[in-house]
Amino acid sequence: QTFDSFTDDATLENNSGDLRVVDVTCTDCLNATEIEDIFLLNAGDTATGLMILPDLRAATLNSTSTLADTLNVNTTLNLTGGAFVTSSSTVTSGNWLTASSSSLTSGDFVKLIANRALFTGNVFNVLGDDDTVIFRVSSAGGLNFNSATSTDSMYIGGLAEFTGATASSTGLVIGGDTTIFRSAANSITLQAATTTASTVFLVGSETNGLIFNPTFGPLYSGNARPTRTVTLTPEYPGAVLTGTGSGTMTSDFCEQGVHADIPDTDTSSCESGQIHNFYNWTTTQGSDQTYSVWLRWKIPYDFSSWISADPIKVWARRSDGTNGSVRVYVYGTNGALENTSGTETAGTANIWTQTSVKSAFSAGTYATSSYMTIRVDMIADQNDNVKIGEIDLLYRSTN
Repeated sequence: QTFDSFTDDATLENNSGDLRVVDVTCTDCLNATEIEDIFLLNAGDTATGLMILPDLRAATLNSTSTLADTLNVNTTLNLTGGAFVTSSSTVTSGNWLTASSSSLTSGDFVKLIANRALFTGNVFNVLGDDDTVIFRVSSAGGLNFNSATSTDSMYIGGLAEFTGATASSTGLVIGGDTTIFRSAANSITLQAATTTASTVFLVGSETNGLIFNPTFGPLYSGNARPTRTVTLTPEYPGAVLTGTGSGTMTSDFCEQGVHADIPDTDTSSCESGQIHNFYNWTTTQGSDQTYSVWLRWKIPYDFSSWISADPIKVWARRSDGTNGSVRVYVYGTNGALENTSGTETAGTANIWTQTSVKSAFSAGTYATSSYMTIRVDMIADQNDNVKIGEIDLLYRSTN
């Protein structure tokens, strides 16, 4: 059938076959130059082929059947006049929006182009239903992430439209209600909320880590604590010499072949490859004579504990491997003796030997800013020499 003219609304019923609009050349078809509305009246009806909707505002793609309704665009969907998508309260699980392509191998999977010269605002903006920022990209190039807190959880780029402390001058902020990291105005601020009072920044954990503290500076704990070595060299600072033995106590220096610019000195006291400051005790008496060196060492403010193995080592030498002796005793700041009966530190005759006083300390306590005590008993028989050299103390520090 052919319809040449409609002067009023009309309903076309077609129970079999196809209803096709082949050509429209009239000037008075529904008072327009082309068909304005196409309705698929029955549930389940479909349309194929090219459908041109010259005015999208006059067309409605609508269905209330199921949530699985799909609009398939096989090539390109152009929205030249802009698009507005309303919120949906009916999607309760799954993906509200999914885009995928198995054939795209280069280019931009998603590309948004904004006019930087004219456009101000957000190129991309994801908000919660309470209107708080979840993720935002500003036209100024800033990036904002926000958790459900009263301040920004992270923002980059100095974005004036974001709330939060000095947002317009901030380059990077990480944190929620409590700022962890902020860089602004050529400065960096570090903060952290931990169980340690006045903690500003924590690396690792409070058990094994590094804490930046505004009052005490960097503080180390556990396995993160650095090892410090303090070497006491004769004549030891604050040392005193005392004893009842009869003999001669001197201090001296020896070197043999260690440094080219240091002349070999007292080579009888240093074998090849050795260099030492030392005390020397000798006697002409026919029996053993003893003289002692006492020194007190103030535990430094950064002392945390002794290292776990061999915390104090002593260099010593004797001319008689049987009768000569250099015996060292260590007392804690509480006066407790660490090594009962002392530790013999001199070894083979005429060889400098470094010996650990004790593998691990457990008897004494060592309070910072208090003094521990070291006693060295030097025992020599007739015409023999015993020497005590450098003492190394190794501890773990808090900073």
